[in-house]
Amino acid sequence: MSNFPLILRSDKMPCGAMLLVDYIPSYEALIAAADDADRASIAGFSSPSRCRERLAWRELLRRELRMPVAVSYLPSGRPLLQGSAFQFISVSHCADMVAVVLSDARCGVDVERLDRRFAAVAERYISDEELSLVHSDYERAVIWVAKECLYKMAHCEGLDLKEHIRIEAIDGATSLVRGVVRHHDKELLRCELHLLQPDPEHILLYAF
Repeated sequence: MSNFPLILRSDKMPCGAMLLVDYIPSYEALIAAADDADRASIAGFSSPSRCRERLAWRELLRRELRMPVAVSYLPSGRPLLQGSAFQFISVSHCADMVAVVLSDARCGVDVERLDRRFAAVAERYISDEELSLVHSDYERAVIWVAKECLYKMAHCEGLDLKEHIRIEAIDGATSLVRGVVRHHDKELLRCELHLLQPDPEHILLYAF
């Protein structure tokens, strides 16, 4: 864990962007570091895991931006930063890792553990056309995480991962994944996603 937190800043990323990735601390450590706004943000949560996830990314932001973080939420649940130079934010977390992308352009990020049972639900999100990209559970994981990332970027209600979001290519040599989002016969989004493995147990994709 000595390489964490993983921080890629704007000198390595486009659009004045920043990628923040870290392991999620214990609930006790997060509560100890929380401010009043953090505690208020989890007041309605009954699940300790949801509290931990919410506190983790807020604490990561505050720590790396070195300033209080004012967050509001759209009805969809998507977070917005108030009083920040970054217009767009995307957040993802799994059981033990959190990732945040901040950018001046539309962005998305998703992180998952590689030991998740992607094969068990593959028929729900992998189309027949995408089967040619799948050679192992790793590609199933890539497709899932890429589609979750594109879903967040599209900002469109009612999207179905299998029907409306298509992964067109996975290039392991360049660590790029190409995807497109279509809804009601209209192309909403087409972009390249950056594939990153923070450690051997996790996979992460982000895009702008």
